[in-house]
Amino acid sequence: MASAMLRPLVIRRVPASAPSGGRVAERFIRVRAAQFDPEVLHLPPGAPARVTFRREGFGGWLDDAIVFPALGRLVTLPSNKDVVVEFDALGEGRYEFSCSRGTVRGALVVSAG
Repeated sequence: MASAMLRPLVIRRVPASAPSGGRVAERFIRVRAAQFDPEVLHLPPGAPARVTFRREGFGGWLDDAIVFPALGRLVTLPSNKDVVVEFDALGEGRYEFSCSRGTVRGALVVSAG
């Protein structure tokens, strides 16, 4: 596969004035066989986050989009491409996400420890 095909698609940019001293928490989630790997990501509070999702294979409608209900976000995931989802600094807590049908689930856990 050509490297131009693997370039991430930026869904949302972190503002330049982010309060984390310029540090962005970066994480990776693989979507395959109707599951998120890992299912839970841990992020530090007060820092913007950049999460890259890669849907491997052609999982069908279960894997083609991710919904972040508490954050009001819906992200489409094309097969075999990296999709970067960027979040402003999140407060401590658990932010659930799922496939568009709600059957495959995961979470972003924001905590200091």
